[in-house]
Amino acid sequence: MKFFTVLLLTAGSSVAIRAVSKPEGSGITSRFSFFSPNGVTVASDGSNVNLDVKVSISGLTPNQNYTYHIHEAPVPADGNCTLTKLHFDPLKANKLDGKYVCNPKDITTCELGDMSGIYGKAIVSKAGEIYENKFSIPKLNLYPGNMFYVGDLSVVIHDGTSKRVACANINKLKKC
Repeated sequence: MKFFTVLLLTAGSSVAIRAVSKPEGSGITSRFSFFSPNGVTVASDGSNVNLDVKVSISGLTPNQNYTYHIHEAPVPADGNCTLTKLHFDPLKANKLDGKYVCNPKDITTCELGDMSGIYGKAIVSKAGEIYENKFSIPKLNLYPGNMFYVGDLSVVIHDGTSKRVACANINKLKKC
C-alpha cells in the first residue's frame, strides 16, 4: 500500500483539496482535487451543494479496473490503508448485506463516497498512460458541521482485486 497526503487549500472563490501520492519506488501516483464554492452556508442535508472533483492517476497496470472512494476514517500515522473503515455512505445506500450495487443513473442507490461506482472505474490501456476524470458529487462538501462533510476523511484506491493500494488523508492546510 502507498500512502499519500491530501491538503485542503483555499484558492480564490472556492475551497479545494488536493491529494498527491508519493510512492516509494515504482507505484501509483495520483492527484485528487476537490472543489466547493467558498462562503456557502450548508444545511445538514447538504442541499444545493456539489463537490467538484478532478482525478488524475498514473502508474496503473494496463487493462485493470481500479476503484477509488472516500472512506469514513482517516489513514492512521503508520499509513495502513486497511484501517480507513468502509466507504463514506451518509445516506446508508449500502445495507451491508452483500447486495450493494451502485446504479449511476440513480445516485440514491450509491454510497456517496463511491466515486468510481458513480463516475467510472480508473482504467488505462497502456503503460505510462494517465487516467483522468472530472465530475460533481451532489451533497458532499468541505464545510464542517454537517453529515456530508468529507474534510476529515480519506481517499483510497483499490486494484482489480479490491486490495487497497494507495490512500491519503483529507487534511486542512494551515495558513502561514
